[in-house]
Amino acid sequence: MVLSESLRESNPCEVQLALTTAVSWERRGLERLFQLPGSASSAENPVRRFFYQGKKMCLVDTGMGPASASVRLRAALRIVRPKVLIVTGFAGALQEGLKTGEVVTDLLENSSWDGALSATFSETGIPFHRGKILTSPKVLRTPAEKRWEGRNASALAVDMESEPVHRICKDAGIESFTLRVILDEVEQAIPRLAFWWGADRWKAAASLWRAGEVKDLVRLYGSARAARRNLYRFVGAFIERI
Repeated sequence: MVLSESLRESNPCEVQLALTTAVSWERRGLERLFQLPGSASSAENPVRRFFYQGKKMCLVDTGMGPASASVRLRAALRIVRPKVLIVTGFAGALQEGLKTGEVVTDLLENSSWDGALSATFSETGIPFHRGKILTSPKVLRTPAEKRWEGRNASALAVDMESEPVHRICKDAGIESFTLRVILDEVEQAIPRLAFWWGADRWKAAASLWRAGEVKDLVRLYGSARAARRNLYRFVGAFIERI
């Protein structure tokens, strides 16, 4: 039984674990894992609290991009005080060989989480990779952009929220790390409208069709389904071990 809350409090409520997501594509898998109903959040109150396997936890909706993540996380920390925060969701591959659905983390070797990671891999069979995760202020849409950033930053993967989240957590004395799944592989192009599907869906679809990006969008949605399945499988098994 899951108890969900979204009430603002004058003093932060302590929780054992916080998980962040940026977009609904990421959030749906975790909502399924934690048996949470879909719920809209806001910049003022981006937090949903619940109990899972005896742990007091919360989901934090950071929104997409560094600026949104900074604003929303600061708002979240006025509501909750997690012992540990994990940045979850999707990442883009910046190196050849990383496949959709594989896990990437910025945890270093010989960290206190090694046992949980190894046990989670053994149970799920989902490969995980360690390395630098670059935070970009924009979506890296083309294979050329991704390869260049991978070489220039010596990074394994890219997201748009980890850096400000970790910086704010460090300032607040909260342990944090990133645990994401690969959405788009290096050679996979991202359609321009992939993260915008406003009220006028027919207009968006027509724009994609004119730009010749329909196939890219269909492939991306297929990747999102596969990545989301692995996200909640890996995160769920990992949480059981911490």
